[in-house]
Amino acid sequence: MPHTHSRDSGSTTGTVAILQGQWQYFRDSGNTAGTVAILQGQWQYFRDSGNTAGTVAILQGQWQYYRDSGNTTGTVAILQGQWQYSRDSGNTTGTVAILQGQWQYYRDSGNASGAMEIHQGQWQYSRDSGNTAGTVAIQQGQWQYYRDSGNTTGTVAMHQGQWQCIRGNGNTAGAMAIQQGQWQYSRDSGNTAGTVAILQGQWQYYRDSGNTTGTVAMHQGQWKYIRDSGNTAGTVAIQQGQWQYSRDSGNTTGTVAILQGQWQYSRDSGNTAGTVAILQGQWQYSRDSGNTAGTVAILQGQWQYYRDNGNTSGTVAIQQGQWQYYRDSGNTSGTVAILQGQWQYYRDSGNTTGTVAILQGQWQYYRDSGNASGAMGIHQGQWQYSRDSGNTSGTVAIQQGQWQYYRDSGNTSGTVTILQGQWQYSRDSGKYYRDSGNTSGTVAIQQGQWQYYRDSGNASGAMEIHQGQWQYSRDSGNTTGTVAMHQGQWKYIRDSGNTRQIV
Repeated sequence: MPHTHSRDSGSTTGTVAILQGQWQYFRDSGNTAGTVAILQGQWQYFRDSGNTAGTVAILQGQWQYYRDSGNTTGTVAILQGQWQYSRDSGNTTGTVAILQGQWQYYRDSGNASGAMEIHQGQWQYSRDSGNTAGTVAIQQGQWQYYRDSGNTTGTVAMHQGQWQCIRGNGNTAGAMAIQQGQWQYSRDSGNTAGTVAILQGQWQYYRDSGNTTGTVAMHQGQWKYIRDSGNTAGTVAIQQGQWQYSRDSGNTTGTVAILQGQWQYSRDSGNTAGTVAILQGQWQYSRDSGNTAGTVAILQGQWQYYRDNGNTSGTVAIQQGQWQYYRDSGNTSGTVAILQGQWQYYRDSGNTTGTVAILQGQWQYYRDSGNASGAMGIHQGQWQYSRDSGNTSGTVAIQQGQWQYYRDSGNTSGTVTILQGQWQYSRDSGKYYRDSGNTSGTVAIQQGQWQYYRDSGNASGAMEIHQGQWQYSRDSGNTTGTVAMHQGQWKYIRDSGNTRQIV
């Protein structure tokens, strides 16, 4: 097999891709320049020029290419199981659609122009002119067309299982709705004018005048109307399974809510004014004043109210299965967190200030000062703290199933990584990752063990697998360059050197 170098110049320069189970390279120049694509199970290349230029698409199970010029220009679409092209000119110009199981093309001109629709299981076209002009709709299982003129003008709707058309005039003018399983029409005039709604399983019509004016709502299984005047005016709500109405005046004014299985109303005044909430399975109201003012929350299975003042002011949280309240002052102020199955509170001052975390199954607190300050992490199944100072300062990481700590100084400083199932540390100095020395750089596995990239030495550069082992791409030496797979093995693309690729 011939071999070539992967160089900045030569026949295999550039990016690697598979060609006939082998690796080929994209070059800045030469006969394989451009982007690679499969053609007849092999790789071909897109070029800036030549007979494979452009974008690739499948044609009869093979690859064809879109070109800026030639007989395959444009967009590709399937026609009779084969690929055809939409061109800027010619008899296949335009958008493709199926007609009788085959592909036809919309054109700017010709007998297939316009929008395409199915008609009697076949495709027909909506044209700007002719007997199929307009938008298509189904009529009696067949397609009819809306036209700007003619006897099918207007909007189409179903009537008695058939399609009828709503016209600008005539006996089907207006909006169409069902009445007793048939279609009736809402007209601008006549006895069916207005909007249609169901009343007692039948259709009734809202009119601009008469006894059915207003909005319709269900009342005792029947339809009632909300009028601008009369005894059913206002908004409707259910009370005891029946409909009652919220009026602008009277004893049911306001917002409706359920109280003891019945509907009560929130009024601007009276003993149910305010916002409604459940208290002991019943509805109570949050008022602007009185002993239930404020926002409601559950306390011991009952509802209590937040007030602007008093011993229940603030935000509520559960403590020991009961509700306690955060106050702006007092011994429960702050944010709540669970401590030993109970609720404790963060305070702005005191020995529980800060953020809470679990330590030995209990809650401990991060403080701005003291022996638990800093970031917390698990150490030997317990919580330890990363401090700004001391022997546990820094960031925590696991070492041999235990937690060790990164420090700003000392023998465990740096970044942690696993080496042979254990944790090792990247230090500013020592035998681990260094800016200099024999283990500096990034770590990667070599033969099931960890090796290190260095800025210099025989393992510098980027690391890749070669024959199930790790090899290194160096800035110099015999493994320099980029690594790629070749015949199940790794080869290296170098700027220079003796590693070749099969072409």
